[in-house]
Amino acid sequence: MLTPLEIEQLAVVLAEKVAMRLAHQPKLVDRYRIAEILGLSVPTIDRRVRSGRIPVIRDGRRVLFNPESVIRALEQHGE
Repeated sequence: MLTPLEIEQLAVVLAEKVAMRLAHQPKLVDRYRIAEILGLSVPTIDRRVRSGRIPVIRDGRRVLFNPESVIRALEQHGE
């Protein structure tokens, strides 16, 4: 059985570990990962990019997405 102090210390350690994992996640993702994040198909992502409803970052031929920006844009469009 853990004491309240031990539980608090454990919570702090776990929170730090989660924060470190999130900090090491890529800031930009490809269309396959954004489709997975949003629960949409890749063709749906492609259509929304072409219509301008999803913001993209182009790096040469690569098309990348900032998940936070995409989610905000979809919320603004009421999706």
